[in-house]
Amino acid sequence: MIAMHVDDMLFTGARHVQSKVEELGRKIGFGSIEQDDFVWCGKRIYRVSDGVKVDMSNYASKIT
Repeated sequence: MIAMHVDDMLFTGARHVQSKVEELGRKIGFGSIEQDDFVWCGKRIYRVSDGVKVDMSNYASKIT
């Protein structure tokens, strides 16, 4: 699965998918590749022992 927002891409899938996305990155040039704990579109996404969590507290604290 791939989700796109402007120039940011979020993807998940089987291990062999990662090599295909990395190949794409070499062709078009990614600014960075982050995994396990990162911010995407204002959401902190991170791995925990039993899955994945999404946290928007930092984003929400900046809303006026």
